[in-house]
Parts: sequence; C-alpha cells; structure tokens
Amino acid sequence: KGGYTLVEALVAASIFVLLTTIAVGAFIQALKSQRFLLGLMSLSNNVGSAIEQVSREFRTGYGFCPGAADPCEGVAPIDSVEFMNYEGVPTVIAWEQDPLTGRGFISRNGFPVTAADVDVTDASFLVRQVLVSPGSAVVASPCAPWRVTIALTSRSMSAAAAGREVSAQTTVSSRVLPFEAPNVSTGVLNLCRDRL
Repeated sequence: KGGYTLVEALVAASIFVLLTTIAVGAFIQALKSQRFLLGLMSLSNNVGSAIEQVSREFRTGYGFCPGAADPCEGVAPIDSVEFMNYEGVPTVIAWEQDPLTGRGFISRNGFPVTAADVDVTDASFLVRQVLVSPGSAVVASPCAPWRVTIALTSRSMSAAAAGREVSAQTTVSSRVLPFEAPNVSTGVLNLCRDRL
C-alpha cells in the first residue's frame, strides 16, 4: 500500500534518464568548448611569441636594404628579409613550407620559429624607409630608419582548434639608424650628415 506502482517507477526513471542525458550533453559540450578555447589560446600565444622573436631581431638589426644610397621603397610585400643582426651576422627571416607536410612556418636562418602544431598559412614582410615631410608627404629616404611590417595568418594543426585562423600584424622600427650602421657607405653617410 505504501509503495509505487510500476507506471510511476517507469515515469520517474524516464525523467531521471532524460535529466541525466541533458546534464551529460551540456558537460560534454563545455569540455569541447574548453578544448577549443585552449587550442586557440595556445595558437595565439605561439604566434605572439614568434612575432616577438622576429621583431626583436628586426629591432636590433640593420642593413635591410643593401643599396648604396637607395632607400627601401617597400612597394610590395616579400616572403623573406635579409639583414645583419646585432652581432653583425647575416640573418634571414622567411616564410617557408615543409615539402613533406605542406605546413607553413616562420624561420630564422632555416630553423623554425613557430611551433610544430602551428601552420602559418600566409606571411609577408614589408621593408620601408620613409620620412614624413612637413607638408604630410611621405618621402623615401636612405636616412630614415628601417621599418619592417610583419603580417601573418596561421591556424592550429591540433584537432581542438582546427579550422580557426589567427591573424597578426605589427610594424617594427630598427634602433640602428642607417648612417650609424657598421660599414655604412660614404654616400649614405654624407647624405644623412647634410640633412642633420
């Protein structure tokens, strides 16, 4: 007399199973979202770290435009930049692709800067030497500091954040002025001395 009928027990069990299924589904979705966000954060952190490494090289480097008195005009983006690093060692920062996997990466003298689970799908560098004159005109000048604009788009190769891309862009100015660089040409030195 004090128990439940079979119908009441089945209804209670069905409601319990339904509520448990909803709770487990929400928990699984939350875990997937967390994995996705962690993968995206890892990708963003790696891209930021790679850009910071490359920016440091550009910031302390010199000799980005090897012409005697010709400034870098920076008309079109390029895939690699050759310059001298702070130790006077020739350095190449480039966007390359692994011939076996097809994965793109940023390299410094042939060694990858980006992590193995990051695919750099597009990267470009734009080297310029421009001065803004008083009339707001932009003029190319071999006395202006070298400025390198880095733009890259990358995606995660891990399943957690697959299909999502992160884009980043920054402009770095070299701390070494062209007329202060070692082995500067006499033409650049005289031209810049006259302008100072």
